[in-house]
Amino acid sequence: MNDRDSIRIGGIDFRGFCGTHEEERRYGCPLRVNLVLYTDLKAAGDSDRIGHTVDYQKVCETILQTCSARPFYLLESLASHIAEVLLEQFPIEAVMVEVVKRPRNMAGSPDHVCVRLTREREV
Repeated sequence: MNDRDSIRIGGIDFRGFCGTHEEERRYGCPLRVNLVLYTDLKAAGDSDRIGHTVDYQKVCETILQTCSARPFYLLESLASHIAEVLLEQFPIEAVMVEVVKRPRNMAGSPDHVCVRLTREREV
């Protein structure tokens, strides 16, 4: 998949409701989403028209809406849901979703934890 055309959107920051601790789901915690959208960019490259590509602003708005719609226990579930929504709403062949969280009160005090998954459109 690395040799395909792609659009990368990095550092979509927001307060999300994701975690195994009740206060994380109730009050939220800082989350970051990074994306790679796999789609054919030839028409957009040739035409220089937004209608021939994926609208980055709409993707970011969709991420914020999706992540605030309901709480999640696991980053894995949130990332999977994001991928599903993006594949349904945008003309992309596949998507890599990375969700990053700065955990509090975790043994070893890691700087962050991250889940990364890739999903393809079902034919």
